[in-house]
Amino acid sequence: MIKFKLLILASITVFFASCEDDKPTTKSGVEIIKGQRSSAKRTMPQGFEKFGENDIFIRMEREGNGEEIQKGDIVTLHYKEWLLPKRRKIQDSYERRSPISIRLGHGQVVEGLEQVLEQQRVGAVFQTQIPWQLAYGPDVYRDYPPKSDVIMDVTILGTRAGTPFYDTTGIKPVELNSGVRIYQIEEGNGERALPGKGVEVFYHGYFADGKLFDSSFDRNTPIRIQLGANEVIPGWEEVLSTMRVGDKVTAFIPYYKAYGEGGSAKIPPHTDLYFDMELTAIKGLE
Repeated sequence: MIKFKLLILASITVFFASCEDDKPTTKSGVEIIKGQRSSAKRTMPQGFEKFGENDIFIRMEREGNGEEIQKGDIVTLHYKEWLLPKRRKIQDSYERRSPISIRLGHGQVVEGLEQVLEQQRVGAVFQTQIPWQLAYGPDVYRDYPPKSDVIMDVTILGTRAGTPFYDTTGIKPVELNSGVRIYQIEEGNGERALPGKGVEVFYHGYFADGKLFDSSFDRNTPIRIQLGANEVIPGWEEVLSTMRVGDKVTAFIPYYKAYGEGGSAKIPPHTDLYFDMELTAIKGLE
């Protein structure tokens, strides 16, 4: 089965036209670095308890009594985040009045928070301190100082099962002249996608290692684009031009039909990409 890291996926559309590639990374799509485990023992903050074996500390404000959270679930939460030792605030979904939703187990939050979330239930409210090795790592990231521990306030609002990746086992792909490969998962019988048409598409976007970088399935909202208007990467245009409403495909898109040698703010250079795509509607935009 064919099957780096982002902090929040609330509204990213990383595959849109390459003219967007050079925009600076926003708070809704920052890379995180998985560092090495800590070897020096940290002092436990007052009122906190040790969590696990990696110098993570936690203070529970309220135990959750809802559903257990499982790896692969879509978890919706509010959170604030500060860099230590100066307690500089860098994220605040409470202030934005917009909770985030992440797929647990795909590196969409820092590794230390993933470890904590996997042991919680819906309704939990807690504060956690995470060592830099499980946060943003040993180097300068954005304007974050290197080796910065972080502290977070978190409220878990809900969880739901994520839409699975398509299974390509035993399916022979159709390879286009460009090197794009298309695995037909289900065949539709609706209208064909043609240049100038507006199409609605659900998708997962992931790397060769299976790590998800974006998903309209997870947001439960399709994207709407106009074919032939350079709104998506070239590989997407090629794939959609072969589809009709109701089609479900997995597409392999080589780097030169995606973000090329330079990559983008969210995609590394020379990176091949995979997309599970479902064409749900054609709107006839002009």
